[in-house]
Amino acid sequence: MQIELDFSNPEKTVREIAADFISRDPLIIDTETTGLGPDDEIIEITVIDHGGDIKLDTLIKPIKKIPADSSRIHGITNDMVVNAPALDSLWPEQLSPLLGGSALCIYNADFDLRMIKQSLKKYGLNWSNPEEVLCLMKLYGRHRQVWDEYYNHYKWFKLTTAATECSIQLPERVHRSLADAELTRQLLLFLAEPALEK
Repeated sequence: MQIELDFSNPEKTVREIAADFISRDPLIIDTETTGLGPDDEIIEITVIDHGGDIKLDTLIKPIKKIPADSSRIHGITNDMVVNAPALDSLWPEQLSPLLGGSALCIYNADFDLRMIKQSLKKYGLNWSNPEEVLCLMKLYGRHRQVWDEYYNHYKWFKLTTAATECSIQLPERVHRSLADAELTRQLLLFLAEPALEK
């Protein structure tokens, strides 16, 4: 289940939440996709641990073509994925065993989880909800404490904005899953650092 942040209860600080989650030895995930809609698919996935070791970093061959507009954002083209593994082989052999039972940290978890699940559905595959998921985008929103009156929650920030605000150096190329997973990892450590020093 996703760890819901109770903003009305300041019992646990952002730093304590981040440090506690790190103690669970989480995996950090990021994906790139063919688009944002209900028919889109993941075309790249990276899984790293909180120490930065890469557990999986691979392109994925989608069923549908990658639109040019999406390629302009992440740089992944149809030619690049033509020999990549399809999700129906990657999932049972590598991804499912890797993710099963692990705590997961994801920046904008709702989006990545939706994209993984709807991609699996195309092959008749299922992924039951992970046991523990921390959405780092929501946690960073609580850290920044800029209230959004319209949505009635703390404002959400882009990953690159959050990283820049925390003086985390951006890679030359963002919007690739390895680069974004590493930014997410560094941001998690940044938020937890003082609490971890206790």
